[in-house]
Amino acid sequence: MKNFRILTFALLALVSFASHAQGRIEKLRADYDSLGNAGCAYLFPKEKGANLRILDINVWEWDGTREKLPQAWVEMGEDCTNEVRSVGFAGVVTAHMPEIVCLQEYSPEMHAELYPKLQKAGYEITFLPGPDEVNFTPILYKKSRIKLLETAYFPHELPYNNGRTKSFTTAVFQMKKGGKKFIVANTHLWWKSESVMAGSDNARTQQVRNIIAEAEKLRVKYDCPVFFMGDLNCNLRSKTLAVALEAGYKPAWEIATVHGDLRCGHHKCDKGGFSRRQNKTDDGFGCIDHFFIYDPSGKVEVKTFVRDYAWFTVKLTDHYPNYADIKLK
Repeated sequence: MKNFRILTFALLALVSFASHAQGRIEKLRADYDSLGNAGCAYLFPKEKGANLRILDINVWEWDGTREKLPQAWVEMGEDCTNEVRSVGFAGVVTAHMPEIVCLQEYSPEMHAELYPKLQKAGYEITFLPGPDEVNFTPILYKKSRIKLLETAYFPHELPYNNGRTKSFTTAVFQMKKGGKKFIVANTHLWWKSESVMAGSDNARTQQVRNIIAEAEKLRVKYDCPVFFMGDLNCNLRSKTLAVALEAGYKPAWEIATVHGDLRCGHHKCDKGGFSRRQNKTDDGFGCIDHFFIYDPSGKVEVKTFVRDYAWFTVKLTDHYPNYADIKLK
């Protein structure tokens, strides 16, 4: 009887502890969703069994100075300067503390504000074209966990590239613990529709072909999986992404053990203000931000894919962040 009482007490204590821990996690998430993470705390550990997290964000490119603050934002009592938004982006990154961060629309002005914050958190950028230029599609990596083996930067060809903002970056990494290698390709494809600018669909398709070709050279050289992501400005039903699918690339959400809400992830956030309303709603096939995996050797297990719909990010950019927790075998 005494042992039974001890066991019962222990079980009740365990249940109470678990309930308290779950409540704490829920409060952390609620606070993050509404307030962000200005203190740059690490809030959300990887899924059990994962050894790699990759985060992808389009950070909305504009010059972002207080002198040019759009009237719509002034009237809303909000601030969309790069100075303010960079704090939010740094909070997103540090809350999740991924090994790899892929950014799009990463302007020189945003670089000046955001990069020092990410450096402080232990991140290094893979490639900058020169002292007076910036890579609009950079890849950053956590130096304490990841080693950079090789990197390259490719602007997309004119005229389907405005101000060199459309480009792709490739990088080969090696995990410091375990030595596993992997390739990342980050891009922002041409954005105009075929009805606005003739040849746009074909241009996007060729841009994807170029990325796959460069990634394949690296895959053959290093014999490791490829993670290809970014703002692709087209959906999974497009002829552009049919090229990737036919080449064997698979959407991370489709092969993930667990995935969250798969709505479009693209909403209003521009000089006219911001709104949480999705530009499209569907099952994931209508998204324009994509995360693909090419893994013919079966070295990747996607534990979870998440599109982070935190409320505070609505005022940072018109794209919700995505991330995947991965087990490299």
